[in-house]
Amino acid sequence: MTRPPVYNSNGESIVEAPVDTFQTVGDFDKGSSFRDKRDRQLITNPVTLTKVKDFFKNTSSDFDFYFVNLKGRRSFAEKGDVSTDFIFKSYPDGLGLTPDQLRNGRINSDNITVFFVGNSAAEKIPMTAWTIAHRFGHSIRKDYAFTVLTDWLETEFESLLREYNLEKGKRSYGMVDSGAVRNYDKIKANLFNQVGTMRSARQSEINRPFEFYYELFAQYLKDGKVSLNKLTPSILKKYGSYGREEKMTTRNIDVVTDILHGIERDFPYYAEDVLNSCVGKIYVM
Repeated sequence: MTRPPVYNSNGESIVEAPVDTFQTVGDFDKGSSFRDKRDRQLITNPVTLTKVKDFFKNTSSDFDFYFVNLKGRRSFAEKGDVSTDFIFKSYPDGLGLTPDQLRNGRINSDNITVFFVGNSAAEKIPMTAWTIAHRFGHSIRKDYAFTVLTDWLETEFESLLREYNLEKGKRSYGMVDSGAVRNYDKIKANLFNQVGTMRSARQSEINRPFEFYYELFAQYLKDGKVSLNKLTPSILKKYGSYGREEKMTTRNIDVVTDILHGIERDFPYYAEDVLNSCVGKIYVM
């Protein structure tokens, strides 16, 4: 689902940027809540604003992004959905901002507003446009619509793995085998590195399965769709009983292909529900 075109009275196309606000709060010459110098340089670089606006151009919702580099605010990382009162309440009970630090002096209830108070992944992943989109996914992880999206993805990918004769291991009497579950998660992460088309998957950097769902959501924000690689009848499991590479073979590759196509087809509907539910809300990431 791409952003619908907007036209002026003369019928000329108007390009509307979905990122209404990209604003810093605090002194970005100092390492406060944004500790990594690379992040501070990226956020204050005018080129980054251009890249972020281009990144989100296919998004159906409008965003206000604020980057807060103030002492102690990093403690609010991934707090998620908050009230307007929390934004203006004095620190440490709130974010401690004032209306004059915001664009137009207020929260825009027509937009999705996100306050970034640091980048906990800064050791490995700088604050690029993709990181902003990925981290936004983290900020809404507790929202009902987002859990519906991720629960659906879990169900679909578990169905796919069953086609390769793989299920979460259990001991007798239905007790969960924690070792088998950990191994299953490693296999799932390896699968995501194979089906994912984004950079992290291509470079086999998906180590925790759930991170792939944030990556898919970021891809949707960028492209207005998700894209998955096809699988073959036999794929490498890579995590056998003794750490050696083993092959998993599907009973029906057509079923596997249908599952992947179904995810690509239906993801936009779930993602749009997520975005619609976020409009008017405020998140602290």
